[in-house]
Amino acid sequence: MTWMFLLMSGPSYGASEEFPAQLRGLWGQTKEACDDWKIQTVPDVGGDLRWLKISAAGVFGSTQGRFLRSVVSPAVDVSVEIQTLDSRGAIVLLRLPADGRLRETLLGAGGREIAAYQRC
Repeated sequence: MTWMFLLMSGPSYGASEEFPAQLRGLWGQTKEACDDWKIQTVPDVGGDLRWLKISAAGVFGSTQGRFLRSVVSPAVDVSVEIQTLDSRGAIVLLRLPADGRLRETLLGAGGREIAAYQRC
């Protein structure tokens, strides 16, 4: 019996993509989270304070992930999907509407908004 293996490969999302400039920077869920960044080192910021630091290459902070793809949405200025770096590898949507608050939403089954952030 002869077996044939077919290897399929899809697009490599995020291989050469970067986070849009509008999303890059430090974001805190509260003013307190932003203020903590001014007086503490990165390992000390945490606990109940949610924050994100977005660079061209990835997301660090309360959620850690890598760029997956840009999402076109007429109601939102900038929108991207990231894949989290935890064991679940969940897909999270980061969107920046005209109000200037970055919104983080877990996609898939049980999808829900995780947090809204202000620019620090």
